[in-house]
Amino acid sequence: MPDLVICSTARRTRQTWDLVAAQLGASPEGVFEPRVYEASASTLSAVLRDVPERWRTVLLIGHQPGVQDLVLSLAGGGDAEALARARVKYPTSAIAILSLSGPSWRHLAPGTATLDDFAVPRGDTAT
Repeated sequence: MPDLVICSTARRTRQTWDLVAAQLGASPEGVFEPRVYEASASTLSAVLRDVPERWRTVLLIGHQPGVQDLVLSLAGGGDAEALARARVKYPTSAIAILSLSGPSWRHLAPGTATLDDFAVPRGDTAT
């Protein structure tokens, strides 16, 4: 369960967050962040490095190709099959679950996370 949701200000990502929020059964704090709109992986990393330490689990709702590039940059290891699928195809609504190895968000850097899972809710595959 996320403690914090950082969502792009775009209408489509806000709609995605509305759908996800309705299924969570909880109300994490949400922030609509203009820097996430069409952001590069480096901008998304900067947004995440600004997250206060009190937030342990963050859901980022953003755009391609920045989100895919961010996941591939951060993942220094993890589920090999999930990583291969994320490299080949990162469809709309795909979800990557990463565990960070650093002590806080401000230490976020390439290779400092493990890709635990990669899921596509609507059933798309990377084939």
